[in-house]
Amino acid sequence: MEAMAGELTKLGVTSIVLPEVSEDPISDGLRELTRVLVAAGVPNDHGGGLGGEFGYGVDVDTPVFMMHHFCWCEQAECPWCRSCVCGDDSYTYVDANGLEVTRDEFLDRGSFSAGGDMIPIPERQCVNCRTRPGREPNFLHKATGSTITWYKWIGRDQEVHLHGSWDAILAECLAQAGNLPGQGATPQG
Repeated sequence: MEAMAGELTKLGVTSIVLPEVSEDPISDGLRELTRVLVAAGVPNDHGGGLGGEFGYGVDVDTPVFMMHHFCWCEQAECPWCRSCVCGDDSYTYVDANGLEVTRDEFLDRGSFSAGGDMIPIPERQCVNCRTRPGREPNFLHKATGSTITWYKWIGRDQEVHLHGSWDAILAECLAQAGNLPGQGATPQG
């Protein structure tokens, strides 16, 4: 990182500005929902940084929806973590030309970013990858089963599976969040 910073300085670049948050209606809505939940008394232990003040979500479970921040605990029993412990020998490494290479060749050549792939070998995968390849969503609208999952902060590598209108889902969630009796929602671990 220091070498890259030095090279950028040589080019006259003194700062790099990253957007604070993603700007799309779903991400905006999730941040607004987080803001309303915090105003209702739900602890915001994950806010700030690149996601913005309300950009990481909060841990809450209401009759209408559930929200949980991106979790890094990596505990096998945590439904929000994938906690993969696969070894290097759990994959076949293929370069951009489709040729099998060693792990070191794969990494040295930057094969993944060049279009290569790591192909799982099922019998060598860890128990979590075999039995729980995904993780629980960060947001669930209970009536529709709509889910949203993000990486680190709302909007980053976001996967959205809506079963209904986002505007209607968000309105229902905001109404629920605005009517929480202080800490009426059940915080989640």
